[in-house]
Amino acid sequence: WPHAPLPAPAPPALLDAQPAALPDPASIPPRGWLLGTRLVRRHVSLLAAPGGVGKSAFALATACSLATGRDLLDERVHHAVPAWVMNLEDPADEMDRRLAGLMRCHGISRDALHGRLFLHHGRNRRLVMAAAGSAGVTFPDQAAVLAAVQASGIGLVVVDPFIKSHELDENSNAHMDAAATAWAAIADAGACAVLLVHHTRKGAPGAGHEAGIEAARGAKSLSDAARSATLLAPMTEQEAEALGVPVAERARHIRLDDAKANLAPRAAAARWFRLDPWPLGNGNADYPDGDTVAVCVPWSPKSVWAAHTP
Repeated sequence: WPHAPLPAPAPPALLDAQPAALPDPASIPPRGWLLGTRLVRRHVSLLAAPGGVGKSAFALATACSLATGRDLLDERVHHAVPAWVMNLEDPADEMDRRLAGLMRCHGISRDALHGRLFLHHGRNRRLVMAAAGSAGVTFPDQAAVLAAVQASGIGLVVVDPFIKSHELDENSNAHMDAAATAWAAIADAGACAVLLVHHTRKGAPGAGHEAGIEAARGAKSLSDAARSATLLAPMTEQEAEALGVPVAERARHIRLDDAKANLAPRAAAARWFRLDPWPLGNGNADYPDGDTVAVCVPWSPKSVWAAHTP
């Protein structure tokens, strides 16, 4: 990464009361929505879920939707933009497997993603956006990330998981506000959307709509800083019974709820997705069956009329 320093802050201007501009409403530019009402330029969004639900698969599909301009998650792509997935937990080969499975599932060609999708693996190079020091909170990698975003014209940065991008106290409101502000500065200066992938706290209710944004782990200032927040949750036993999903298939179904929507109304109903297994066809003498990865695809419950003849 090029390490271009952030410009020195300008001295504070005199603080005085400015009269409202009162522009013609027609002259005000619309918000820079990129994907549905989840991702918008110059703002941070939050995706929270329990461990093992499929948030990384969902986040990767989100990035590929914007990189290709295709609504892979049944969500309107307002503008196709290059996307940068910063996976800070998994090795490069695991990310290659997930991406290969997603491409196979949706019929995405290499050409469609070449120069449009960027990957960073935390095991190759750690990322420290914010750290606590004797002089207070510092931002070691902020300038480098911004330079890379601007150099490649990145429109979406996915940070998965958020906790691996900083070295601050997750339960400190002041620290989480600083970490979120560091990413908000990237969104603003880079004119891009930032999606922070986060965990829910242990013991949070299974369905996102029951807990709301309070299900997100750690200090509340993180969710306060996000302009939109969504929760992924596994299908409950009651939901599976009501929707006619077999017990053995329940774990493959996940629910997405709008937990916070500062810039747009909440969705009237939850959206459902399924984790479909996709073989990679990479078997060899030692592992004849090769690998299979889970790919997140939209899913809709069967209509009550499906089981009836005219």
